Amino acid sequence: MSRFSAGWHNFSALLRVRLPQYLKTPVLVCFFLSSLMALIVLASYMSIQPVVPLFYSLPQPNDYLVPKIWLAVFPILSFIITLSHLIWLKSIQTYEKVIQQLYIWLTVIIQLVFLLALIRIIWIIV
Repeated sequence: MSRFSAGWHNFSALLRVRLPQYLKTPVLVCFFLSSLMALIVLASYMSIQPVVPLFYSLPQPNDYLVPKIWLAVFPILSFIITLSHLIWLKSIQTYEKVIQQLYIWLTVIIQLVFLLALIRIIWIIV
């Protein structure tokens, strides 16, 4: 039993990320926006039609309708981007503070674009 608890302690230590104070606010905003996207998809999933126009920029109308489960792409991709950017930020800790701030705020902007695209698609459907 002690080997298990020691292994678990090492694993949980790997998961802890120590962020500098100047990165905490944009990281929290990123996770908030990703969670908001997940809540929007979950809240609207039962009330929307079975197919949604996710790829509405394609030239053929029959190509842009997909099953509504594809709306989950937005929050999943949002969480993946946030986590990958956090890993990348961990690897560039030796660089200047300004570069790290620009990178994490770029992540926030990407999250906002995903959120606006999701809201627009759901608005078109409803």
